[in-house]
Amino acid sequence: MSKSAFVGAALFAFPCLASEAVLIQQVYDQATAYFAPLPTPQELLRENDYSADMVDLGRHLFFDTRMSEAEDISCASCHDLTLGGTDGRPTSMGRDDRFGARNAPTVLNAALNIDQFWDARAPNLVEQVKGHVLNPIDMAHTQASLFQTLQDIPGYVLRFNSAFPNDAEPLSLNNFATAVTAFETTLITPSRFDDFVAGDTSALTLDEIFGMQVFFDLGCAECHNGVNLGGNSQNYFGIVAEPSNTHRPKDDIGVAAVTGNIHDEYLFRVPSLRNIAITGPYFHSGSADTLAEAVQVMAKVQLGSEINANDLEFLLAFLNTLTGEIPDVMIPNRLSRSPQDPPIPQDPSTLTQDLLLPRAPAGRDPFVGIILDDQSQ
Repeated sequence: MSKSAFVGAALFAFPCLASEAVLIQQVYDQATAYFAPLPTPQELLRENDYSADMVDLGRHLFFDTRMSEAEDISCASCHDLTLGGTDGRPTSMGRDDRFGARNAPTVLNAALNIDQFWDARAPNLVEQVKGHVLNPIDMAHTQASLFQTLQDIPGYVLRFNSAFPNDAEPLSLNNFATAVTAFETTLITPSRFDDFVAGDTSALTLDEIFGMQVFFDLGCAECHNGVNLGGNSQNYFGIVAEPSNTHRPKDDIGVAAVTGNIHDEYLFRVPSLRNIAITGPYFHSGSADTLAEAVQVMAKVQLGSEINANDLEFLLAFLNTLTGEIPDVMIPNRLSRSPQDPPIPQDPSTLTQDLLLPRAPAGRDPFVGIILDDQSQ
């Protein structure tokens, strides 16, 4: 019997030996040592000096399929907010129905990661956005074609000028990526887990608290820690045992493909566990269909443990507490290429099929559903 299962059994069979309050306090103390509650979007916007105009511009760019050369893919195509900020596919489909090599990480809370992409090749979201819009398999623009597209849309020219009023050339690749990053910075998803870490120990059920104890006992928190429960380090996939070729394809060597260092083979960025229950399939290969499968594989190849059915049930209950509240974001009307024409309602057929977020009524161009105080302007 695992340590956590023994603790749980002891509580029910021998209540005199320990109380629920003792266990809860023990888990809470560990949680505050390893984790931190989420900052608010307002705090992050102020910290990065992102204005409301930047966020509004970024929201338009995020949902606009014209930001791809063939005008058929938007950021939202692979980062669907109704699918946990992913696309629900093992690997994402890009230009000409070609698939990329890796699973799309969630865009939710991505602003809290210390680097981006599975191989950590981008140090921040700004560089990540640049990488996708110019990638020939993804959105396939060149800088020249992207700028021409934006310059042909008067509403974008005005918005770039408003978002970057002090720049001699507001319409630039860096400002494009900064605006998208500003919008993505608002995609923060607080959950009951954050209430628990902030001090409300009644926010989680006893089963969920048992699950967090399993998480600590297995050693999961050694990699999945911090405010994002991951996203803040890199580690080898297969520390204790070698994963199957399905889960860890031989030809994807991770960070080593970026650094050229043989010692970095199969080193990958540790993903965030926030919203993990709704962001499958799992791993960089997208090869684990269920969270239960992913947990069992990780326990074996990373920690050298075989997780029993009871512990698995408790652990999954805990991981589900990391599913947070997705911000209320309204898809903007698409800006017209002609200054005389009104905004064009986004054609649902050009968006991800399952993207059913509300769209802006005709003649109205609402701001993203995040309330900004005066300090964030």
